[in-house]
Amino acid sequence: MGRNDLGSSRQRIDDVLRRELARVAEPPPAGTLTPQAITVLPDHVDAVAVVATDAGNVELRLHPLRVGFVRVASTDSDSSWDFESFVPLSAPLSEQLAFLFADRRAAPLKEAAAECGLDSEAPGRWCSDLPTPSRSLNLLRELAEWLALVAAARRRPTGTSERPLLLRDGLLRSVVLPGDLFQALAGGLESASRRNGWSVVAIAKTPPGGADFLNYVQLSMSHAASAASGFPIAFAIDDALERRFSPFSASYADPQLRRRAGRMHLLALHERQLRRPVVVEIARWDDAPAAEILAAVATACRSGFPEPGYPIALHQAHLRASVRPIEREYFARCFMTAVLRERPALRDALLAAHLHGGGLHLDPEPEARNP
Repeated sequence: MGRNDLGSSRQRIDDVLRRELARVAEPPPAGTLTPQAITVLPDHVDAVAVVATDAGNVELRLHPLRVGFVRVASTDSDSSWDFESFVPLSAPLSEQLAFLFADRRAAPLKEAAAECGLDSEAPGRWCSDLPTPSRSLNLLRELAEWLALVAAARRRPTGTSERPLLLRDGLLRSVVLPGDLFQALAGGLESASRRNGWSVVAIAKTPPGGADFLNYVQLSMSHAASAASGFPIAFAIDDALERRFSPFSASYADPQLRRRAGRMHLLALHERQLRRPVVVEIARWDDAPAAEILAAVATACRSGFPEPGYPIALHQAHLRASVRPIEREYFARCFMTAVLRERPALRDALLAAHLHGGGLHLDPEPEARNP
């Protein structure tokens, strides 16, 4: 490439960059974000965390058979409502839900569904208009997690904290659940948490929009922090600011924001955390001052693991919900054993597929049947 070619490339890059800068939002000017001083509480804070299946979704497949695994775990001292179940994913969504609720361990989730105004005995009434997703396991996983949050909120806190926390990993929003269903779940969580005195809070490692969003607000956060008296500090992020600086976030696929139930804050426990603040969402219906709830969150986060800012309760719930490799192997063996029990003639074909590292299709696709 000659010198003239390099100059031409630089000119084209300059032209494209000007067009990009003309259409993107400007970073918020200094002073846009106001720091709020947060006081860490002297005593511990009672917190219960609820987490659904970690380490990715677990699905057992042998075309056309598809079996999904859903697990929800918590750090509640009474873990009788921790739940796990296998679900036939090839069936229509209403049948998948009916199978989920028919599990003998699903009683707490059925009670939670009733709290939300959802009839667990006839899920077809409230999911008949839902499009069956190609991978419905994501929907089942998230639905089970929200119902587990409602089940936890239906119990009174057992600790002595003035502001017990009910924690969700992630945010108080959804990109999977339809708007009407999410509104029903949020309504049930609101009524149960108000009745029993829980502060519902979600904690995420990254905000919607990820690093792009943080890059936009970094300058304003750093400028505001320089004028603050110390740490921890928090910054309130309203809907307008988030919409402006996360224009491609999936959270805004619904214009009415009907799949959101929280108010977002960025929490920094120390100066270094300004680069990667804790993303906190507080339930919109919580009448308590945000500073009081954030103080409880900061107290729960101060001894966080694996790094300050991530509550130990959430880490413990993740450990209980995670599906370990040995469990995956056991599930796969049980699955194959059940297939062979029902179809003994497949034994030789399965063994050959395993030895050759290939797969086995019980029901070939049309093009495979008619080459």
